[in-house]
Amino acid sequence: MKSNKKGNYARLKQKAFLQMLLIIATAAVSVFVLRDILRGQIGDRIVQFLAHTFYLDNSIAQAIYQSVFRNNLEMILLLLTLVFLVILSLFSISWFTKYFDEISSGMDRLVEDSEDRISLSPEMDFMENRLNTIKDNLIRQKKARSGSGATQK
Repeated sequence: MKSNKKGNYARLKQKAFLQMLLIIATAAVSVFVLRDILRGQIGDRIVQFLAHTFYLDNSIAQAIYQSVFRNNLEMILLLLTLVFLVILSLFSISWFTKYFDEISSGMDRLVEDSEDRISLSPEMDFMENRLNTIKDNLIRQKKARSGSGATQK
């Protein structure tokens, strides 16, 4: 059997890509839903905050709100979307590291004295096959050594 050094990562890449698209869509939808839910309410609260905290007339507080917040709404939404992307990406990284844990536990099972097959998640089947091939080779070598050691005695 020819060894493919590159590996077949198609399923893993597809799952990671779909998760990335889901993160982007979730971040965008979350920001716009939040914007729609808070539309009007948040503006009134900001104007009240400005008026009460800085002892401003209501019309001045509304003018400040207009010039600072409403005129820059696109930039604020972009920044909020980026914050959501960062937060969701942290969850994605946590999800992805589980594959390293799977590979690590598979490598631990390589050295066990068991003939049980190593099993990983479906998208890691290429690594599962490689680890099981290595395990089979190790078992064969061990049997060959124990067989040749018995004949020498």
